[in-house]
Amino acid sequence: MMLHPRGRLRGLFFVVCLLLLLSTTQLHAHHGPTARQGVLDLNSWRIDLEPRLPLNGQWLFYPHQHLDFQDLARQPIPGTRRLPAPLQDCRSLEQESTRPVIRSLAQLPLPSETYPQRPPAVKEACQATYVLELRRVPEQPLSLMIPQLNSSFRLYWNERYLTGGGDLNSRDPQGVYYGPRRVNLPIGERRGVLILQVANPLDLSAAAVTLQLGDATAIQQDYVSGELWQALIAAIAGIAGILLLLQQIARRRYDTSLWALSLFSFALMLCTLSSGYVVLSWLITDPGWPLLLRLQQMCQNLYLPSLVLWLSLSRPGSFPVILQRLMWLQMLIWAPLQLVLPFSALLVIAPVSAAVNSALAFVLYAYLILGCLRVGRGHWQVLVGPGEQVRPAETARAALAANASVLITLGWVLVCLLHDLLRFRFSGSVLHPLFQSGNWLGWGMMVFIVSQIFLLAVRRARQHAALGETNQQLARRQRLLEQRIQLRTRELQSKVDELDAVASEMNYLSRYDGLTGLWRQSYFLPELQKLLERSHGRPGQVSLILLDLDRYKHISALFGPVAADQAMKDVADLLQQWAQEGRWCSRLEGESFALLLPDTEGDEALHEAQWLRMRISQRSVMVDHLTGDSQRFHITASFGISSCSWHQASLSGLMDTAESALTQAKYQGRNCVVRFNNTLSDAG
Repeated sequence: MMLHPRGRLRGLFFVVCLLLLLSTTQLHAHHGPTARQGVLDLNSWRIDLEPRLPLNGQWLFYPHQHLDFQDLARQPIPGTRRLPAPLQDCRSLEQESTRPVIRSLAQLPLPSETYPQRPPAVKEACQATYVLELRRVPEQPLSLMIPQLNSSFRLYWNERYLTGGGDLNSRDPQGVYYGPRRVNLPIGERRGVLILQVANPLDLSAAAVTLQLGDATAIQQDYVSGELWQALIAAIAGIAGILLLLQQIARRRYDTSLWALSLFSFALMLCTLSSGYVVLSWLITDPGWPLLLRLQQMCQNLYLPSLVLWLSLSRPGSFPVILQRLMWLQMLIWAPLQLVLPFSALLVIAPVSAAVNSALAFVLYAYLILGCLRVGRGHWQVLVGPGEQVRPAETARAALAANASVLITLGWVLVCLLHDLLRFRFSGSVLHPLFQSGNWLGWGMMVFIVSQIFLLAVRRARQHAALGETNQQLARRQRLLEQRIQLRTRELQSKVDELDAVASEMNYLSRYDGLTGLWRQSYFLPELQKLLERSHGRPGQVSLILLDLDRYKHISALFGPVAADQAMKDVADLLQQWAQEGRWCSRLEGESFALLLPDTEGDEALHEAQWLRMRISQRSVMVDHLTGDSQRFHITASFGISSCSWHQASLSGLMDTAESALTQAKYQGRNCVVRFNNTLSDAG
């Protein structure tokens, strides 16, 4: 059953709305303590599990006045105000009725010395004081994070001034605070009062404010990471703008719309810098708040025109000519006008301009989708361009596929924009936890720019490949033949390398034992025969030691073959360390070993064998079982020694006499050394 095109659009719209809902519903459960009646008891705060605690709940609220620690004990306690919420709204501030003094504040220790009577503070229409008493504060380094307030403030801990921003008694825009800011609390004070004095002389709209108390290290990491992320977004946007400009200069005949996309990137960079006061202060010494607001307004009025002009130039027919002209006017006149307008007028225009641009962005995106396709005469048709006839398309997928990258990436930007709008709209309401996942718009725009640069690079590569394909047919065939030859050559070379590796491995395995790394018997005995033949008539004596591990089969049966192999490896490691300065060491069949000591007399060979026997008996082997238990056992060895002069030495004679001595050592109870002579009487 074929679905009608309108039904497809409705289904697509439903899927987009569902994804938008899922992307914005990120609940952040908060299980920490909450302030009640101006008191926050931190006894139940598990700082190890929740290193950052929002200071939410009921703060004591003093409207229209600024109070400090000395004033609180003499003031009647007012009602409370729940945070998170905008700290002050000039249109809704009302003097609230007071109640008797709460005991907790009345019992706060006052300074012993007498302070002079101060003149009453100037009461502005938009001033307020928030008070929160903290009890049972953890005795460890703590910090407070103060977010962006769009106001002036002072923060005190008891009588101690912690931090502040702006001028509480000034209506100068230079005196408005821009954050965020971090401050440390005094260590060791288990009880104290936070006093937050705020003023909004410019009647600015502000989002809900939540002060955060937390471990000093965790707050410092959040503070630094936030500024670094903003700097990263600004850096990536600036680099992207430069790359796009270089592309435009290098390839002027291709994509002449790149300058508009580059302008969009630079606008994102300036907007990000103006949003992060600390980041901008790296470039400008003490930037003022009017400069930040003007930069933000100019950049916000550059986003939409640059996008529309880029799409109009790169995809002719996407928007009508009248709309393109309006975008030109906004970019060339209205956006620069934000830098010279009176600041009072800018404050009035800013929220209206932001709302209009946001609404227009969604309208233009819908127009872009509908502009790709249009319904006519009962079937879908593709809009080719301005002034051209509309030709029928086989399916609607052709038009959607041609604009899929732009539709998807711009759709993600609009999702981020909608998230930030709802986050500001529902700040302080019940729906506020749904939109606590931070500002998304900067990241969305950065992803959009990077993806378009990537797609541009892919498209350029395809264009170059298509242009050069006709002239390179013969060269491609020749390269293909050469590649085949090289492939066959590499295959042959790889086979030769494999044969060499196998031969080298076979040569190694023919000489060395795979378990112990010692010489094999098949290599040791011929080499010993050659040595005896070369040394015939040589002065001095030669000694041969045969050793055999005691009860090796019993060890294998009792502890397993792995433990037995480990015991043999340990003995082999000891023998390799011992076999220095011309001594030979080899593994014979089974658990037997042969040691050759050139130019060594029998007594010295007996001494060496005794030393080896003691070292072997002192070693222990650990066995790890599957159950997690481990078990140790000791091993011993029996030794047989044969010695003779070089001119009398023969392979069969040395081996037979050493085996006879080894057999005698086994008969004597193992773990001993026996040197062969005619009577077999020299036993160690």
